[in-house]
Amino acid sequence: MKKSRSRSAPFELPITGIASQPETTVIEICIIASYSSATSARSTTGNAAFTPIIGGCPSSSRRAVSTLYKVSVPGGAARKILHDIDSPAAISPDESRLAFIRRNSESKETALILTDIEGKNERTLAVRPSESGFTNGGVSWSPDGKLLSATVFQPENNRTSAQIAVVNAESGEQKIISHENWISAGQTVWLKDGSGILAVAYGAKSPSLNDE
Repeated sequence: MKKSRSRSAPFELPITGIASQPETTVIEICIIASYSSATSARSTTGNAAFTPIIGGCPSSSRRAVSTLYKVSVPGGAARKILHDIDSPAAISPDESRLAFIRRNSESKETALILTDIEGKNERTLAVRPSESGFTNGGVSWSPDGKLLSATVFQPENNRTSAQIAVVNAESGEQKIISHENWISAGQTVWLKDGSGILAVAYGAKSPSLNDE
């Protein structure tokens, strides 16, 4: 018997990093929106967890933002390392850097941001206008750490679709690698050998999420 999905329930498809060893570093970001969502990325070393604390807006005119805290896995006080992030954070393969998306309502831009693993030495790697910006799905590192993938909104032929973009982790050069008729697309994930990228996407011909 098929179970019906409540129309008010969130649709969640967590994508986790590859981790098989007992000690892991965990990054988890929850985005405030009209629905709830949570994703996590795991590394194979470290003994700390990076957990989000979501703060409310001081006024209705300001958007809610997420703050990333680092806590010891065995327990202990949380330590704030990042503020104002709008996507899950991704750990680089060498576990030295974090990558995430930030939205700037004043400049009407979205940016792919890099920091070190402690959330310091922040660097804006790539910027896109909001109307063709990065989605909140977050980014994913290639296995060799040289590229990042993300889903973006791409205007073309008087319409906007969701596509997959690849960004050079050093130069910030962007390249759209898909040309699909997607209405929306979520987080990407690289194959282990770096030969391909997976993404969850929804198109005009996709079945309704409420279908039995």
